[in-house]
Amino acid sequence: MRRASATGRSVVVAACIAVVLPAVGGARAAGPAAATAPRGASAGTTVTRVTTVSPRRADAPRDDRPRGGDAALARLYVRGVRRFDAGDWSGAEAAWDSLVAAGVRSADVWYNIGCAAFERGDLGRAVLAWERARRLAPRDADVRANLELARSLLVDHELVERPGRVRRLLTWVPDHLSDSEMHRLADAFFVLACALGVLLVWRRRPAVRTLWRRVSVVSPGRLLGLSTTGDLVLATVTAALLFGLTLGTVTWRERAAAARRDAIVTSESVAAYAAPDAGSTHQFDLHAGTRVRLGRTRGRWVEVRLPGDVSGWVRRDAVEAI
Repeated sequence: MRRASATGRSVVVAACIAVVLPAVGGARAAGPAAATAPRGASAGTTVTRVTTVSPRRADAPRDDRPRGGDAALARLYVRGVRRFDAGDWSGAEAAWDSLVAAGVRSADVWYNIGCAAFERGDLGRAVLAWERARRLAPRDADVRANLELARSLLVDHELVERPGRVRRLLTWVPDHLSDSEMHRLADAFFVLACALGVLLVWRRRPAVRTLWRRVSVVSPGRLLGLSTTGDLVLATVTAALLFGLTLGTVTWRERAAAARRDAIVTSESVAAYAAPDAGSTHQFDLHAGTRVRLGRTRGRWVEVRLPGDVSGWVRRDAVEAI
């Protein structure tokens, strides 16, 4: 449901925000109850159902696009911060929603939208916003902490998928890198594979052999006792495989995002049926904040899938794609 961006617009100008946003004092809280106050909010902002903390100061929202000089967007961002500080959660959320509508693609903006939604008691909207923020800034500690906090408040907490240790290990890199970072990593592996391929072709030249002996001190091939040729072949193949794996991962992730299959229940409660008809068998109920996988659509109905091969049909307006 992320609104399409209009080219040529930017999030905010760092200089504008730095002048008007108040500095924040105090230490950051750790753990699941870390700040749910928005970035740029003043110190001491109270948070419903959460320990009061001093949120970190943000000079400007981060944006994947080139920054411009749109002062109107800067004022809009600050207006949301001031409304949040005044306790006007809906007004703050509306101001930051306007930034999204203007084409702003920022983890900080989505983070703040989630904070405002959480404060006004809309858990579904808060989880949705924080999930969108996590896609843009996967390693953001505040976003991850607030998502953990939100999950602890879910009614359907038994439906939260908890990957095992092996899966967490295998998916650590893609889970902690954004799409742009994954692209850069794939580019780096491609350049490395090409460079190693060139060295492999010219491996018999004395200069190349000397160079390889110096740069391959911890090469797996040398540790295995392989010759220079075998060492270069192993290194080239490894770099090529890493390039293919990284590119495949980011391509799959982009296609999944484009298909908009991951979604959050935004209604406080919604009934799931066996068929796209309210007269069919009632299967179960879902509640705000629960993450689902979207399947087929039939008119105003959409099929949702949950862990454990559980599925049902719900109203389309009760869920929103991440």
